[in-house]
Parts: sequence; structure tokens; C-alpha cells
Amino acid sequence: MQSGFVGLLTGALVAATPSFAEGEWSIGAFGGQMTSNDWIRIFDPASLDWENSYLYGLTLSYERPRADSRFTWGAELQLVQHTGLQDHNEINFPVTLRYTPDDSWFGVFDSFSYGIGLSLASDKPEIELNRKEDTAELLIYWMAELEFDTPLEQQDVFVRLHHRSDGYGLMEVDNGSNGIVFGFRQRF
Repeated sequence: MQSGFVGLLTGALVAATPSFAEGEWSIGAFGGQMTSNDWIRIFDPASLDWENSYLYGLTLSYERPRADSRFTWGAELQLVQHTGLQDHNEINFPVTLRYTPDDSWFGVFDSFSYGIGLSLASDKPEIELNRKEDTAELLIYWMAELEFDTPLEQQDVFVRLHHRSDGYGLMEVDNGSNGIVFGFRQRF
């Protein structure tokens, strides 16, 4: 099952990158904290159970407009370091879809992005082992992000759900983890 998903993801990435000239690159940095909650509980901040575990990361992203719409698609490479309860490295590679409305939502949110791909951890994450008795280094990664504009041109800040899981049975092991991160992005 894993090799089929990897092949599907690779094919989607190849099909999605015919011309880099029409797109936009960005670099970013983020930091946040892990929770012991399921991802759906993130939307109820009062019920979050924060773990003594933190994550910091760097991103390299490419986004390209989709025709004449408010959508862009792209890909992101993340290099992540975990500290605290767990101490491992993580590489994530999601394919992304971003929606940017004509006007900010509520005068605050400038875009919403969703990404899905693969996550490779250097060791089995301790939080995942604590939740259930087994996990895997290779899991599905997805993220949901709200982006906020700043007064500086080509710079944005964001808040993101950082999620690793089995993808509802796509991977052999039934486990996952969640973190909330805040970040900064420079587009060029």
C-alpha cells in the first residue's frame, strides 16, 4: 500500500511542475508545540493537552497560479527538528493547494492552504509511541494553514496544524501526532 501511495504522489508532483517560470518561490521558518490531542480537537483550543515537546522547521516552497482563479498549487520541502520529550529530525514533502480571496477574510486572514504528502522521521516519534504502542518513521503528512499579510511586501506570517498519521489506513501502522506552529515566510 505504501509503494502505491508513493507512486501516486510522485506522479502528481511530476504532473504539477511543467513550468517553474510562472510560479513563486518562498523560504520560511516555523516553531511550535506538540499536543496529545487528535487533530479535530485542535479547533477547540480550551481542550488542548500540550506536550513538553517542541518543533522547529525550515521550508522551501514553490507555488504556481492555477489558470485565472484564486487558487495556487505547489509543493513544499520541510526540514524539522523536534526537542523536549522527543528528539528526532523529520522531513516532510506536501503538495499544496492555496486559496486567496479578493479581500481578506474578516480583515485578518489573507489565504488558506492545505497540503498533503509524506513525512519521514529519523526515529519513531516518542509522542506517537506514548499514544499507541507502535508507530512508523514513514507516515502521511498533512497541514492546514491560515496566512496573514504583513506590512512588508512579499512577507507573511502563518499558523499551521502540523499533522502526521496513517492516513485512515493508507499506512500499515495506526498512529499519528499533531502540533501547532507559527511561522514566517519570505516570497521571492
